[in-house]
Amino acid sequence: MITLNNHPVWQNLSEVINGLDANALVLEHLALCDYQISGYWDESDRFYENIILPRPLSPQLISRVVGWVKRQRNPTNPAKMLGYISFHPTYKIQT
Repeated sequence: MITLNNHPVWQNLSEVINGLDANALVLEHLALCDYQISGYWDESDRFYENIILPRPLSPQLISRVVGWVKRQRNPTNPAKMLGYISFHPTYKIQT
């Protein structure tokens, strides 16, 4: 069995993520979705169907998480799991 805790894939992934311009990515994403967020829950558990963000914004990366998400068993080899590596940045956005 392979344990991914100290596997070289994490070092390689870390190097790729550290090389990204995270602020440019979030600004590009916001522009592509026309500065709108759909389906948002705030810290008081209020749900917002759609939020239109003001422009311009200054995003600041405050944390990030990289993990392995198990999806299902591989139908051709049930001993193996299918999944994907996920990257979840958290931003503080100031207007």
